[in-house]
Amino acid sequence: MAGKSNSKKRVNIERIFRNKGRSFKRAYSSIFLHSVDFRKKIKKEFPRSLVLIFVSVFIITSLGATYIISGGRPIFGPSIAGASEDDLFYKIYLDDEEKAKVMGPKGGPVKSTLKLFTYIISKNDNLSKIAKKTGVSLDALISLNKLNDAHTIQVGGQLTIPNQVGIYYRVRRRDALSKIAKRYRITIPAIKSVNAIEKDDLVAGMVIFLPGAKLSSSEMDKVMGMLFRRPASGGWISSWFGYRKDPFTWRHSFHPGIDIALPYWTPIRATKRGRVSFVGWKGGYGKLVVLRHSKGYSTRYGHMIKYIVRPGQWIRAGQRIGYVGSTGYSTGPHLHFEIRRWGKLRNPFRVRGFRRAYRRGY
Repeated sequence: MAGKSNSKKRVNIERIFRNKGRSFKRAYSSIFLHSVDFRKKIKKEFPRSLVLIFVSVFIITSLGATYIISGGRPIFGPSIAGASEDDLFYKIYLDDEEKAKVMGPKGGPVKSTLKLFTYIISKNDNLSKIAKKTGVSLDALISLNKLNDAHTIQVGGQLTIPNQVGIYYRVRRRDALSKIAKRYRITIPAIKSVNAIEKDDLVAGMVIFLPGAKLSSSEMDKVMGMLFRRPASGGWISSWFGYRKDPFTWRHSFHPGIDIALPYWTPIRATKRGRVSFVGWKGGYGKLVVLRHSKGYSTRYGHMIKYIVRPGQWIRAGQRIGYVGSTGYSTGPHLHFEIRRWGKLRNPFRVRGFRRAYRRGY
């Protein structure tokens, strides 16, 4: 009996363990499936959440630390409330701000409505330096400020600076946007945008800004003092350059310049910017003034009744240097005018710009 009872107990225990094993397997399988789903969910969502949390904590910590270190001052921009004008970096900051206004974003030209700024000319400034400093072209400075001589700007004077590269243009009769755009190689939409023009309704005499346009080479040469001008107003050519009959001996001789017959005391002006190299009496020239110019050129003005310059003096184009007379080897009041280059005589009417200047009277 004892053996049967023991065998029954074993059978019951085995049955119990078998049932528990089945329930354990079912429980384990369900837990396993849930864990797999959880791990998949973690792979998808947890990294993003972790990065977001990490970045948020980093930003908050950095802002807090910066605020504490700076003593509560603004951190998204320079604080210049207590800056001194003698501070080098403060000056650089101001210069950069002015350049940004003139040159536009990222140092490039602004493709928008024209805006103008004022520039005060300082010591040692010249047009080239100002153009480089402000990011505009020489053409723009000359055009907007109506400069006739680039060398006459003065310290303390004011220049108008545009916010983009280009020139002013006075509309002529029968002008159209298409003609202007083609002539200066720019686009019609650019002209309309800058000048706020909606239609092609230009009126003769109105002034518009041409973005990206440049002055002609002759206009630039004139302003920069590269072209020769007329030495005196009025008069007529009494003797040309080259061989002629000498008015005293009537022999065939060479005349090194041109003679312009003029009344006494007619003002004589420099034909080009230069420096006075000689003032005084010189043989047949009588009272003579010699100017030296760039690129090897020099000019001579003879037979003066009076000169009003001194050696070493810088003269601008068109400046008065003396008056017409009849001193030296002369038969009457006139101006003897010569042009030389590297010491060699040149026919004035074959020198760039002089013929046109003489005909136009300036």
